[in-house]
Amino acid sequence: MRARFRIALLAAWSGSLIAYALLAIAPAFEVGLPSHLAADLLRRGFDGLDRAGMLAGILCALLSLPDARQGRRSGDWLRTMIPLLASVGHALSFFWITPELSALRHAAGGSVGQLAAGDPGLARFASLHQLSRTLYVSAAFMSLGCCLWDIFAAHPIKRSPDAAPS
Repeated sequence: MRARFRIALLAAWSGSLIAYALLAIAPAFEVGLPSHLAADLLRRGFDGLDRAGMLAGILCALLSLPDARQGRRSGDWLRTMIPLLASVGHALSFFWITPELSALRHAAGGSVGQLAAGDPGLARFASLHQLSRTLYVSAAFMSLGCCLWDIFAAHPIKRSPDAAPS
């Protein structure tokens, strides 16, 4: 039962990250919204995904902890730690990167696009924004990877007795 709940949680977590990326991020800028409004709209979604991701990562780790302690399968500790690592990425995004990006936007008068080329705030914004994207994509891949790992661990592929050993 624990394993099924963990798979469902990992699927919901990774699915929400992937769906938001495909259905909200690009369209927010394509519909003609000014970039500062699109960024404000998306920030609210990212805040929700970060909160949910922190909780999902911790719950997934707790759900796999009994198996890791018993050492039933190889990689159980890794399957416990990967969601925690993704959860840390969400925490960094929520508590540090997003507020810092918002502060830089605010200091620039609402949009970093108003900053002059060579402004240190522009370089800082670009590096934080890239880190934010990296953490987001990493969390999506880690949660999806753990979901697939758990599915295949729960239902291993069985070889026929006639198959040659590899």
